[in-house]
Amino acid sequence: MHQKQLVKLINNCNMRFLIIVLALIYALPAHVQSLESFEKANTYYLSENYSGAVETYESILESGLHSTELYFNLANSYYRLNKIGPCILNYEKALLISPNNERVLNNLSYARKMTVDKIDKVPDLNIYTSFEKIFHFFSLSGWAIACVVFVFCFVVLFILYYLESKAAKKRLFFILSFISFSLTASCFMIAHQKAEISKKIKYAVVFSQETDIKLEPSLKSETVFSLHEGTKIMLLDSSNTHWSKIKIQDGRVGWISKISFKPI
Repeated sequence: MHQKQLVKLINNCNMRFLIIVLALIYALPAHVQSLESFEKANTYYLSENYSGAVETYESILESGLHSTELYFNLANSYYRLNKIGPCILNYEKALLISPNNERVLNNLSYARKMTVDKIDKVPDLNIYTSFEKIFHFFSLSGWAIACVVFVFCFVVLFILYYLESKAAKKRLFFILSFISFSLTASCFMIAHQKAEISKKIKYAVVFSQETDIKLEPSLKSETVFSLHEGTKIMLLDSSNTHWSKIKIQDGRVGWISKISFKPI
């Protein structure tokens, strides 16, 4: 009986292994093709064929491949074509993957200088600013990886604490394992909070050259202010079919037509 179960288990494992191998073999040509397209797009960019570069980078995105470098290069191509909306949108998408990438942050700051709207940000409390810097230090996947690393450290240190016989080393391993556990809990809470916020709070970039922001979701409503291409907005309510309620950095709120922006 046990022998039959063992044979069945081995067969199942072999089948799973075969499926994984076939999946990798199937995915490999697509990956190679994407790399070739990426190099082709880079060649277009270097030869100042920015339209060709944009078209090729966009085709790679449509194939399902996403990376910081891909969004960064695409944004640079749009910048060369003076298309400020798509340029800022793709820099922002690059920052979703790598929040502290200096090249992306520097280029984004240059791109924002080309926007018409100069909006002053409402000053934050120093405590909130410090927490925000920690919160955005890693992406969601980065915090998840940090959590796994600290869990591993905690397990190893706790095993060393359990096996150690000398009191001094035992105390040291206990303190280090406690620190690792605390860091694990902190990373988990930040990752969880970041995941919840990413579900609730969405951002977008204005694509229209100029669009009126309304007091109510209606064309007949009063215009409270106007925004121009490249301005980043926070989406507060998108339940309306044609309008979204937004908020900008200085705290002003209004309704914008959904055809006037693209979500990040």
